[in-house]
Amino acid sequence: MGDFNAVLRDYERSNGSRVSSRCGDNAFRQFVQQCNLIDIGFQGSPYTWRRGSLLERLDRVLASYEWRIAFPEAVLTHLNPLKSYHVPILLKLSSNGYMRCSRRPFRFEAAWLTHASFQELLKKEWTTNARWNMRINNIQQAFTKWNKSVFGNVFLTKRRLLRRLQGIASKLFSGPNKFLEKLQSELWQELETVLQREELIWFQKSRCKWLLMGDRNTRFFHGSTIIRRRKNRIEKLLNENGELAIKIDLEKAYDRLNWLFIKDTLEDIGLPSKFIDLVWSCISTASLQVLWNGEVLEAFSPSRGIRQGDPISPYLFVLCMERLFHLIDITVTQQLWKPIRLSRGGPSLTHLAFADDLILFAEANMNQVEIIQSCLNHFCSSSGQKISQEKTRIFFSKNVARTVREEISSAFGFQRAENLGKYLGIPLHHSRVNRDTYHGIMDKITQRLSNWKAKNLSFAGRLTLTKSVLAALPSYTMQMVRLPRSICDEVDKKCRQFLWGDSEDCRKIHTIGWSMLCLPKDKGGLGIRKMRDVNTTFMMKNCWSLITEKEKLWVQVIKSKYGCLDEQLPRVEKKQKMSNLWRGMCEAWKLMKPHLRWVIGDGITVKFWYDRWVPGLEPLIQSALSFVPPGELLKAVSDYVDDLGGWDIDQIQSYLPPNVWLCIQRLAPPHAGVGRDRVVWDNTTDGNFTLRSAHEISSSMQVTNSPPIFKMIWRWKGPERVRVLLWKIAHNSLLTNACRFKLGLSDNPSCSLCMHDTEDTLHVLRDCSFAKVVWRKLLGSTSDEHIFTDELHAWLVRNLSRSGSRWEGWQTCFALALDSLWHRCNQVLFQNSQTSSDQLIAKIKARISSLSSSVSLEIQQFSLRQPPLIVTPEYQWCCPPRSLFKLNCDGSVSQARGASCGGILRDEEGRFILAYSCHIGRCSIIQTELWAILHGLRIIQSRKLSGRVMVESDSSLEIRLILEGCSSAHPCSTLVQEIVELTRQVNFVSFTHILREADKVADFLAKYKLPLGEVMTIFNSPPEFLHSLLDADKSGSFPLRIL
Repeated sequence: MGDFNAVLRDYERSNGSRVSSRCGDNAFRQFVQQCNLIDIGFQGSPYTWRRGSLLERLDRVLASYEWRIAFPEAVLTHLNPLKSYHVPILLKLSSNGYMRCSRRPFRFEAAWLTHASFQELLKKEWTTNARWNMRINNIQQAFTKWNKSVFGNVFLTKRRLLRRLQGIASKLFSGPNKFLEKLQSELWQELETVLQREELIWFQKSRCKWLLMGDRNTRFFHGSTIIRRRKNRIEKLLNENGELAIKIDLEKAYDRLNWLFIKDTLEDIGLPSKFIDLVWSCISTASLQVLWNGEVLEAFSPSRGIRQGDPISPYLFVLCMERLFHLIDITVTQQLWKPIRLSRGGPSLTHLAFADDLILFAEANMNQVEIIQSCLNHFCSSSGQKISQEKTRIFFSKNVARTVREEISSAFGFQRAENLGKYLGIPLHHSRVNRDTYHGIMDKITQRLSNWKAKNLSFAGRLTLTKSVLAALPSYTMQMVRLPRSICDEVDKKCRQFLWGDSEDCRKIHTIGWSMLCLPKDKGGLGIRKMRDVNTTFMMKNCWSLITEKEKLWVQVIKSKYGCLDEQLPRVEKKQKMSNLWRGMCEAWKLMKPHLRWVIGDGITVKFWYDRWVPGLEPLIQSALSFVPPGELLKAVSDYVDDLGGWDIDQIQSYLPPNVWLCIQRLAPPHAGVGRDRVVWDNTTDGNFTLRSAHEISSSMQVTNSPPIFKMIWRWKGPERVRVLLWKIAHNSLLTNACRFKLGLSDNPSCSLCMHDTEDTLHVLRDCSFAKVVWRKLLGSTSDEHIFTDELHAWLVRNLSRSGSRWEGWQTCFALALDSLWHRCNQVLFQNSQTSSDQLIAKIKARISSLSSSVSLEIQQFSLRQPPLIVTPEYQWCCPPRSLFKLNCDGSVSQARGASCGGILRDEEGRFILAYSCHIGRCSIIQTELWAILHGLRIIQSRKLSGRVMVESDSSLEIRLILEGCSSAHPCSTLVQEIVELTRQVNFVSFTHILREADKVADFLAKYKLPLGEVMTIFNSPPEFLHSLLDADKSGSFPLRIL
């Protein structure tokens, strides 16, 4: 008894290494086995020592079999911790709570079979005329009485016989006695029978299946029984609401599916009979053939099952599985199946399923066992499915007593498990996520790399595999797991080594840093993403789901578990005890929250001063020019709307700068008809969250003034290998002699061709005497004074951007010439192979011809796929049909004046009805175009015109948003909803997109400079500056557009 400073099993340590990885633990375990010691168990806290987050059970009591048999009721208790790292332990040799049960359940004893009167009693009680269940009850009562009166207590009988034999033996020492010798022989035979019965009793009670060890194993079985009783003894009651989870494994799920069950399922859904007949013919007319040692055997037809690989099979299987889930829902509705809840007030949970991966949840009691078995049996008998008893596992929560676990496991016939393993590739149980938890990710990457030969791939080929395969392997796990940093860094290291061609024996030179490689291509990188940033991006996506996908089960569980409140903008804060997922989301929330913005609906939820709701601005309290009264600070946006539905912010205009006031003016005021306020993602134009925009935030890419050369490189049309070479040249990272000399790989930095100047990038590609000859011959009669004078980047930009008839095809020629020159330099250096300038130029021209033919073929194939272009012949304004009005609208945005809009309303003969011009402030062009339509419809509604209205605009995107709708996250959703609402109140006909030549009048009104101080001007008669434009529209004098 005491501190052994080691643990026996993995579950006796929390947040530490495994037992198999510690030498001290292995030695302790061997010591216990060699000395035949047993752990007597404990009650109370599972750990006895703590330091930081590491918990271990170091203190225990080990005993021999003899001691355990001598003290069967001994119990060890872990007391409450004091000041020490260890908790005190208390050993009691007798359990105060132990009481013999006065009403034990009936148990059949195997030792009864050895008694002579057993069979006679059994035959007598079973041959009565009573029903079978009554006969069983009578037999139990008869055997109970017979056990006490006839069979007797084996242990008392044994002790009595031993005392008599000892007395006889002492008498026989004084002299022979035939009577005592005969009695001794009879008692020995009787003791042999009693010992046999005792052995059977202990063997049965120990529930062991081991082979016999010697002649008598009573001591061994006795010890096993004591240990089992000690484990099964209920010293204290835990929470009665124990729970269980069953991971179901269906044997050959696709192959066993009953065809009639499939047809019945499709009929229950209500699908058309023709469709059902078509599906039936697909699954019932299948025939199979086996290829045996290259020989095709005779075909045969299956009678059940659906074919894996058939596109329709997954849908049929999922529909059939829905029958089981529907059955479960019925039992839950009838309050038969008791679901579990992962948190107080959280959603109930009965099952999780994806295809044939199924997990069931329920309370841990025998009533639930019967309900679950009934549902599964009914489904299996109908569908043809069969549950694998060997592979199905059942898991119990900690507060389920051991006896209950055994009883439930025995009833199901499933194996108990302390860990259900993985579900959809993600481990279900782990105390703390560490490197060992997800070491499988590294195993996958290592296995994949072992199948690739880096030497046989170019840098461009390795780059493609790195981005599309290696970096993508952890992505699935990262979506719901915050991986340890060591795992992320190890994945980056593997990607980095493979990209540069490293092997176990040789590390190549990494001429460009990893941080640069992970930048976007237009910033000078290769677009590779760091694993830490990718993991954070996925956590940000989960945070977005917390806001926008409240109907998802996992979102409901998370929100109820961590008290996020049922608000549109949840509260994401770290808790004392939290899961790995929530920890990752809390860290991502800090990056994400500053990029969330409110789109105003009814304006009730959003705080005017404290929330981010004005595009491009932080909370308005940060822009306040002076002290804002406390009464104003608590107001919502809806509190600043007047009775007419417009902004009422004149009273607070003095608190805000003019530019902020104009930004508010351009926004649509809150309106009850457009729904609630919504949260949008401020880093995209449509307000929807994207992984790309989130990655820009998580990676903290703050690169400014990136050279234009990199955009040119990746736009260049040619082989990827040449593009990568251009990228290396732009970074001045070629392994020239000067670079190798700097790294200590060469003793001479001079050019290996001309042997004069230092061989840097520009020298080997341009300034070397051999390279100059090649460039002059390629240029021919075309002269360029900058060809040999520009610095590296300017030289690349100039030659990759040349255009015009004089330089036709030069971009391709220039890039291929660089590739050929660098290739020749390496041949001379490493293979001692010489190529003349004329031979090199011939190779360059051959490559140009080959590339041009492939590009032209691709362009030709692309043009064949394009639909014919429909060209409208006229681009002029037309009068509306009879009894209709036409509203032309347009918007304008300039840096000096900001945003403004205008419109004009005319009748069927082109006569002027009204026009308007409005200054908006600062906003996007699409918002300005929508404001133009909204103001026009509002004016028409106020004038109560009797005719119907056609609306025309030269913005196709604006018309598409109105006709097709937009998501609630779109920044213009409020304006679009208001316009749609107004069309129901105005005699509306249609929205039409027109070309800008037919919208000249509205364009002029949008650019009209309003008098100082005016926000909107309405013209009830044609202003003088519009006369010429109105006449031109009537006459149709605008010229055709030249395409």
